[in-house]
Amino acid sequence: MIRRPPRSTPLYSSAASDVYKRQESLLPGDTTWVSLIDTLTVTVNGKLAEVEPVLPSDTLDIGTVCIGDTAIDDVFVQNVGGCSADIISATFINDALGTFALDSGAVIPQTIQRAQRGRILINGRGLRAGVAVGMLELRTPALPGTMLVPVKLRVDVPAYATTVDTIDLDTICPGVDIASALQVTNATACAVTIDSIEILGPDSLTCSPVNGFTISARGRVSLGLSAFPRVDGPFLSTIRIRSTVSGDRTVVVRGIAATRSMSAPPTISFGDVRVGTSLTNRVSILNSGTGPVTVRAVAITGAQSVELSLIHISEPTRRTPISYAVFC
Repeated sequence: MIRRPPRSTPLYSSAASDVYKRQESLLPGDTTWVSLIDTLTVTVNGKLAEVEPVLPSDTLDIGTVCIGDTAIDDVFVQNVGGCSADIISATFINDALGTFALDSGAVIPQTIQRAQRGRILINGRGLRAGVAVGMLELRTPALPGTMLVPVKLRVDVPAYATTVDTIDLDTICPGVDIASALQVTNATACAVTIDSIEILGPDSLTCSPVNGFTISARGRVSLGLSAFPRVDGPFLSTIRIRSTVSGDRTVVVRGIAATRSMSAPPTISFGDVRVGTSLTNRVSILNSGTGPVTVRAVAITGAQSVELSLIHISEPTRRTPISYAVFC
């Protein structure tokens, strides 16, 4: 038998809670229930309903489209308040002459839960080339009441360009092929259709492809060129790129066909030379072709080559002789 204090005698816990127990008999395995009463203070900071648009910059840029196409984007609204908030209306107060509108998938009104993000679908149509700027107005009973979101859209028209207007080829010999290339680029958001490629002038220039093709948005196509001049002299051809939707462009291809040959006297005579003395003579190498010729080395050979020496006298220019002095 365990004796408990009388009911009138209070016991105090270390946690400053009043504990009341009455006398009872306990046997091995019995359970005693003790009631604890304590006080907990909770502080809660309230916060008003508030939302704000989430923008990467001051203006929502929904990109670039080709004229006649449509871009779809999201306007995100973040709930930064202490309770749920409603977006009750979304209207373009400036739709850039019909460019901007709410998309068919937009949900208005909508409720944004605390710490969550809402989404409003909008679209921009490519009605006119250039940059269109509009203004979306969002209304909410929460703070700040009215939100203005600037929206921007760029609209392209099909256009293309060539990397150069003139291609200068190296000097080549008649009857020899020379290859080159021409890059046709499209920097717009539109696909560009090329109807055909025409070669104007002498038929020594060929191009591949010559039939119609399409350059994808922001893409490029390389045209393979091959020149095959048949006679000496300068040659010139014109490549005309034809496009109904983007206009025509011309590129000039020019070069020079030239032959390369040299001539020199078959022999030179020193006449009689006294032993122990020297005599000077000259040999001229003539460029007899129509293109420049480079002489890389001149050698003296033969049984008596040790009795001869060579001195370079003059620097060559095109169509002029190269002179060398030979001593015996």
